[in-house]
Amino acid sequence: MDPLTDALTYAPNLARFLPLVQLHINEDPERMRRIQCALTKLTNPGTDDTYFQRGSLSQISGGLKGLTDEQILTIARNIMHSLRRDIANNNPNGFLVPNDVVIQNLLRWEENVRHTKNKLVERIAVEGAAAGQVHKSVARYISRNEDNANSILSCFKGT
Repeated sequence: MDPLTDALTYAPNLARFLPLVQLHINEDPERMRRIQCALTKLTNPGTDDTYFQRGSLSQISGGLKGLTDEQILTIARNIMHSLRRDIANNNPNGFLVPNDVVIQNLLRWEENVRHTKNKLVERIAVEGAAAGQVHKSVARYISRNEDNANSILSCFKGT
């Protein structure tokens, strides 16, 4: 993403989210701290803001046999999402959206990341070698980035 465009599109929503999360921190401290951690990391332009959406991985069968490199690349692009890009999208989080709806959207996002991560770990543990290359690659990515202080996924380590 273009850093200047990023700053102009996601910064206003980010500026709104941080105090909102702080205001609601006592309602669900553990989850709100994870959200706060991820949002705070976004203030650093070098932060890896990639995550995976719930359901996107389940659409991919066990293997990639018979697919071209271009098809595999399309799959990878479809399952990776950018938190900055999502925040820059004003539809679910714009200033006209009530604060409680924004908080619910953030909680849904946090649950999505946690659920996807846990389901992936569970699938790799159960299916092992049959889990498929995309799933294994995503599992390695998550594992690496949980230990990377420069990734939003580090906010979800141990969840």
